[in-house]
Amino acid sequence: MAVELVTGFSGTPHVTAAHAGALNAGIIGAGMYALEPSSSLTLTMSSSGSATLGTGNVVINGRHVALTTPTAVSFTNGAQGMKRNDLVCVRYAREASTSVESAAAVVVRGTPTSGTPSDPAIGSGSVIGGASVVDMPLYRVSFNGITAGTPVRVYETRGTIEGLEERIGRATDHVVSQGFTPIAGNRTGDGTAFGWIWRKWDSGVAEVWGNIVNPNDYSVTKPWGGLQEGFYMMGEVSYPFTFKEVPVETAQLFSHGQPGGCSVWPAPYRRPTTAKCGQYGITRATEGTVKSPMLAIHAVGRWK
Repeated sequence: MAVELVTGFSGTPHVTAAHAGALNAGIIGAGMYALEPSSSLTLTMSSSGSATLGTGNVVINGRHVALTTPTAVSFTNGAQGMKRNDLVCVRYAREASTSVESAAAVVVRGTPTSGTPSDPAIGSGSVIGGASVVDMPLYRVSFNGITAGTPVRVYETRGTIEGLEERIGRATDHVVSQGFTPIAGNRTGDGTAFGWIWRKWDSGVAEVWGNIVNPNDYSVTKPWGGLQEGFYMMGEVSYPFTFKEVPVETAQLFSHGQPGGCSVWPAPYRRPTTAKCGQYGITRATEGTVKSPMLAIHAVGRWK
């Protein structure tokens, strides 16, 4: 049949292992994977000649294999002066005459050598492509003489959809709340109100922007090295929320009442806290008046 409804009632048995395997391969992947949790799919050496493979679940080209109880596997003894790599595998097999399929834990023995050993050839190909024997390697056990080394895991793990959603959520941070919080009495001479614009992210990062304005004019006439500073301090205003830790803060200073421009700089006086922004003095290159100074604050920290 060229078109077949697999998930549906047809009146006769028609769903095969190949159907289920194709669906698994489409969802999980067409390779070979251990399914989470795979922490129990361990290989414990009891001697140089034997080990126990733990329980778990693997998928070989879409075919699900369950290791429901610990399984004993055996190794051929090593030889003095020779090295060898063995692979502990889960083997899928299909009997040619009956098409009966099975799975088993096997040890594929490597070729002894006095040099650097390589992994043995295993049943390759794909179940989907019709291969009758496919091996999924789980662990490599290297022999140096008669001594077996520590098993090395060689299989790949496929996570759950739930775990994938969590990883995607961490990779794509998003805003959970944002808003504008006025600063009491923070207005220019023409009545324009300023305050805090803030944003909180799901990852715990938070940032705030705020313009702190004073409608008055201030003389900057106190020498400070090669600069001049004023006696008026700006800032030390409460943030719209309390940060979990002291945020990183940057500050800029403008003469809001002088549209033509006036070069002024903020001189840090008090550092910010988790609750309030820093306090800054007014400086400029020469003596003069700063009209309606505006302190622009940007702070980034954590809210949770």
